Amino acid sequence: GVQTCALPILELRGDAAAAARVGEFLKTLPGGGPPVVLHPGTSAFGNFKRWPAERFGAVAAELAKRRGARCVVTYGPSEKALAEQVVASSSGAAHLAPALNIPELIEMLRRSDLMIACDTGPLHIAALLRRQLVALFGPKDPAIYAPFGTRCEIVRVADMSCSPCTRRRCRDPKCMEGITVEMVVAAGERMICK
Repeated sequence: GVQTCALPILELRGDAAAAARVGEFLKTLPGGGPPVVLHPGTSAFGNFKRWPAERFGAVAAELAKRRGARCVVTYGPSEKALAEQVVASSSGAAHLAPALNIPELIEMLRRSDLMIACDTGPLHIAALLRRQLVALFGPKDPAIYAPFGTRCEIVRVADMSCSPCTRRRCRDPKCMEGITVEMVVAAGERMICK
C-alpha cells in the first residue's frame, strides 16, 4: 500500500548547469502530460532485483495512453542496452534519457511527477527529492529497504513463500516475475492522480 514516513529529509541542492541540460532535453519530448521516470536498472550485483525491460516498456505505453505520461528511461553507466530495450518495447511511448551524471540525474528526478523503479539507488535519490514513487520489490523486505520521506506505493507479490529473502543471488526470481504490468500501471495511475 501507499506509505509516507515523516523522517527529516536531507535537502539536495540544485545545479544550474545540470538543470539547464535536463530542461533542454525535456523540451524535446512530445506532449504535455506528466513526466514519468522509469529506471529499469539495478547494480549488476543486485540484478535478481530487476524487472523485465519489456514490462517497463509496456508500462510506459499504458501510462502514455491512459494519462498522457511522457516517459523517460534513465540508466547507469553499464545499463544503456537495458534502457534501450525498454524504449524499443514501449510502442514509442518511452524516450531514452541522455547519459546523465549524478547532478543531472537529480535534476531529471526533481522534474518528474513520478518515478517507477526497482530497489536501487536512484529510487532513494527520488525519495530524498520527495517525488512520488512506485517501487517494485521482490527479494528484499520493503519494511526495511523501502524509500523513506515521500509517497511511495510498493508493488510486490504478497503471497510468495520465498519472499522476502536474504539471498544475494537467485536463479529463479519468481518474486519479480510475478509482478504484472497491470499491477504497476494501476499503482502508477494512483500516484499520478495525487
